[in-house]
Amino acid sequence: MNQEIKPANTETPFSAFQERLVRAAFEYVATFAPEVASVEYDEECRWCFMGSDGKPVVFPERGADGKVLDVSALEAAADAVDFPSKFSRS
Repeated sequence: MNQEIKPANTETPFSAFQERLVRAAFEYVATFAPEVASVEYDEECRWCFMGSDGKPVVFPERGADGKVLDVSALEAAADAVDFPSKFSRS
């Protein structure tokens, strides 16, 4: 994935460490739902995946390879940035 990944809720760019974690989270989510353009982790610890049209993306609990979605990559990215967090790629 060569798309730019940026924090959607601040003008401050990610550090290299933060960007690496967020990029890993997006790459992981793309194995389940490649149409996801942004991910929001809210104050109530809920994930909302959205397409480029701004509509929620719902995808199966299991990927095409049969693996179950593991949110640890998403949590690592959220832990590395401000909370609540919204990540987007363009």
